[in-house]
Amino acid sequence: MQEEASRLSAANHIVYPPTGQVVNTEKPPIGRVRRHMTPDPITVEEDTPIESAAQRMVEAGIHRLIVVDEGGRPVGIVSSTDILAVVAYHDRLTPQHG
Repeated sequence: MQEEASRLSAANHIVYPPTGQVVNTEKPPIGRVRRHMTPDPITVEEDTPIESAAQRMVEAGIHRLIVVDEGGRPVGIVSSTDILAVVAYHDRLTPQHG
């Protein structure tokens, strides 16, 4: 991976570390956002169970879902990292009885 990043950097490309996204510095993206956006994003409603949201992400091969209200208006984004945090800290988030 490091070797690949060095090769790409040498060829006028940089790797954006947090995401691993490769950016061509000689030909930066141009135009309007609409040319690069996802025109029909996958959405979930606010009351969608976490398990269902995770399944939709896996099936679609994506890491983020737009959360919409009852009227279909966007109210937020849930990411695979958000879902992973729920799984990892489930015992801390669940009220303890006893």
